[in-house]
Amino acid sequence: MEVLIVGCGYVGTALGLELARAGHRVLGLRRDPSSLPPEIEGLAADLSDVASLRSLPAFDVVAFTTAPPTPDEAGYRLAYLDGPRRVLGALPRRPRRVLLTSSTSVHGEVDGSWVTEATPPSPTTEKARLVLEGEAALAAAHADTAIVRFGGIYGPGRERLLRGVRAGTLGLAPEPSPFTNRIHRDDCAGVLAHLAQLETVELPVLLGVDSEPAAWNDVVRWLAAEWDVECATTGARREGLGKRCSNRALLESGYRLRYPGFREGYSELLRAARG
Repeated sequence: MEVLIVGCGYVGTALGLELARAGHRVLGLRRDPSSLPPEIEGLAADLSDVASLRSLPAFDVVAFTTAPPTPDEAGYRLAYLDGPRRVLGALPRRPRRVLLTSSTSVHGEVDGSWVTEATPPSPTTEKARLVLEGEAALAAAHADTAIVRFGGIYGPGRERLLRGVRAGTLGLAPEPSPFTNRIHRDDCAGVLAHLAQLETVELPVLLGVDSEPAAWNDVVRWLAAEWDVECATTGARREGLGKRCSNRALLESGYRLRYPGFREGYSELLRAARG
């Protein structure tokens, strides 16, 4: 299988390595591919420059893992709307499957309720609306599209919460603290690799989260205990109680989480930090 990973960054590189280990040929598209590991063939192109996308070869699977290049609406439009449209338009033939990394931000619930794939999206920001618009456009353009709405992604190199609790710059929020939903980077890569290799994807949209939606304060208290520090009280008050995302459909698709909850994922990061 030949796979193109568009926006081969934090999650995309982990996905590429996983697929390469499984014996697939992987190309990573980014503006400067020189830092990609040797297992991933670099492809220099810029989503904002249509000319740079000319002469793309054919691929069996195309995975869009692009992070918005800027935090404004223009960056989100490029990552979720214009970029995918330009790449698919430049390919000589349609890929067998298209994957898109989306976000649970398209669900704007703040009452602590459970969210599933059947829950109608309710974006509350223009950025989240652009993400949802990108989902719809890609699904309309390619019949075999699998969209994964990931929760908060953490892992090696993304340890702000872990280090913030230790330093006292992140702490407890006023009770009741909101629910949070997260997933380890390696599970993001695992989920996408799983979907790339399935014969049939039963649901076009999946929630990519671990099995433990956790209250912010529960996570902070656990990390503080692991660091053997006092909990600071610097956690910002967030609107409402957040939401609890269910990963039942993901597990029913056959994927098994490497890090079922935040304790498993952060325990490994703690060991690395202490070492």
